[in-house]
Formats: sequence, C-alpha cells, structure tokens
Amino acid sequence: GNAVIGVPEAFSITFDEADRVKLLTVGYVADRFQGNTGGVGAAFGLLRVAGIPLPGGLAYRAAVALANRLPGATAKSCSAKEDVPAWWLERSEERGPDGYNL
Repeated sequence: GNAVIGVPEAFSITFDEADRVKLLTVGYVADRFQGNTGGVGAAFGLLRVAGIPLPGGLAYRAAVALANRLPGATAKSCSAKEDVPAWWLERSEERGPDGYNL
C-alpha cells in the first residue's frame, strides 16, 4: 500500500474543571505543501493517499447542507445555535473578552 506522509496539523484540547477533555479539535493543516496528501489533513489526507476520490463541487456542498439538517444525524459540519452547549457561548474573566482562555 501507499505510505502516508501527512501534513503538519494543529489541534486543540479544552479541559473542564475536573481536567477531563471537554472538546477536541483536529485537522487544521499548518503547511499544505509538505507531505503527500495533497495539502489535506485528517481523514481526507488518508483517503487521498489511498486513491479514493475526495468529494467536491456543488454536489458535495448540497450533500453537506442536507446532512446538517437531517434529524438525528450526529456528524455535522456546523451546529444549530440551540445545540451549542452553554459553556461554549459564555464569556468570563477567565476566558477573556474574545472567549479564549487567558
């Protein structure tokens, strides 16, 4: 099989007051010119190296828009405001005025 030489990616971890993982984000490409994934990270990079075509164009955008609106669907590219946890929206001295931890 093909060897994956991934692009450098950034990720973040947010912890709660008990030091448990509250949020994990992955797949932010830091340098799309490195590696052999064609500049994409995470699962898309693995698919590209395996030779599996990546989705794109109008059909892909329509499928994403539809998937975001399907009742009961768990994987979404964005969340409805009412589905976002309150802690994500809160502002405080600890988090700073822009919402980031100081």
